[in-house]
Amino acid sequence: MNIKSRKVGIIGLGNVGSHVAFSIVTRGICDELILIDEKDDKVKSEMLDLKDSLANLESNIIIKSQDYSELKDAEILVIAAGPLPRFEQTRLDTLGDSVKIIDDIMPKILQSGFDGIFLVITNPCDVITHYIWKKSGFPKNKVIGSGTSLDSARFKRITADILNIDPKSILGYSLGEHGDSQMIPWSHVYIGGKPFLEYKKGKEALKDLDLTKILKETSYAGWEVLLGKGATCFGIGTAAATLVKSIFNNENKIYPLSVYLDGEYGVNDVYISVPAVLGNTGIREIIELELPENEKEQFKNSADVIKSYINKI
Repeated sequence: MNIKSRKVGIIGLGNVGSHVAFSIVTRGICDELILIDEKDDKVKSEMLDLKDSLANLESNIIIKSQDYSELKDAEILVIAAGPLPRFEQTRLDTLGDSVKIIDDIMPKILQSGFDGIFLVITNPCDVITHYIWKKSGFPKNKVIGSGTSLDSARFKRITADILNIDPKSILGYSLGEHGDSQMIPWSHVYIGGKPFLEYKKGKEALKDLDLTKILKETSYAGWEVLLGKGATCFGIGTAAATLVKSIFNNENKIYPLSVYLDGEYGVNDVYISVPAVLGNTGIREIIELELPENEKEQFKNSADVIKSYINKI
């Protein structure tokens, strides 16, 4: 009996892609890892560095590099190639450079015979995920953006620090664009099963809590890391590796992901982050939350921002 190997490709071995690879390797998530980057010396160095860790890990992983043909039987392909935004830019401002990269790599991916699941990290994530879906011709359930999965982790970290609880005890999401127009549906945030807005009312110390400030801190959190160390890598590396694990294990777990909406939440033809069930076929189901009018308007505004940039390509 032949046991099918769990195989992942990563295109783009900058700060983000290399940390996705490191998290996947150290957690033993796959059996084979294919690394591809425009810089031969960079990808060779990352491959050797990862291989040097294997003797001290619990699992052995086959790691190869710079061979698009190896993607033919990969189940998951992580797209992490893209420019870092400068301080005066937003993620959306990097669109032109990112499109050029996708235009370069997409024919090579399709020529390889790859037929797995795209996991897109490249910014602007929602717009590029939509572009890859259009260019690839893949079904929408097999083209997924990491979206606000990292923003949601940041939101939980910020809120947990205020409440002095474990962030894993907070159920809630940042939704919309992975960028400045994202929103937090406070009507669907829960602390230990109790609605956050109700929980807040019972706490004297929280009566003046500024929810808008939490949203601003969440959307700015990436910039705070970027300015301090030059890149964000640990958070997104861990988040992306967790999504890869969920696909391989068919966990059917719910994450806030950039997925294609076709009428859900009152918007059409846009990739945008909402809660979705993730399994071994990609997106199995979109969870549509009942939002109050003010949150519907915030979400629609975020969708409009994404659409305006989709229309620029």
